[in-house]
Amino acid sequence: MNSRVARRGHGKEQQPQVTSRLDIVTVIVCTLLVAAGLFGALLASNASIEARVNSALSSLPAQEVVVESGDSVWGLASQHQVDGYSTAELAQWITAKNSLTTSNLQPGQILLVPASR
Repeated sequence: MNSRVARRGHGKEQQPQVTSRLDIVTVIVCTLLVAAGLFGALLASNASIEARVNSALSSLPAQEVVVESGDSVWGLASQHQVDGYSTAELAQWITAKNSLTTSNLQPGQILLVPASR
């Protein structure tokens, strides 16, 4: 059987679909808009969480400690745990509360740390 005859018998010949540049640009623009929207929502969510954590941390009562040889901000944060806060959050609190610009602590230095509850 002739293949040409068989194809004609099944109706119209299929034309290859040609994707126009406009179609491609439309898909790319829509994808970028969706990605930008999702990224914006993520940033807004993180900012909201950070604001709530900072607000809660600012109300923590503080106590003074004298830095001993070998102490670190992380170590002090882990020694003065507060329920509901991570060591990382408390280390940030200690750093901010004491206006520390370096992680190097000096023996005899007086720092504010979260008060034990």
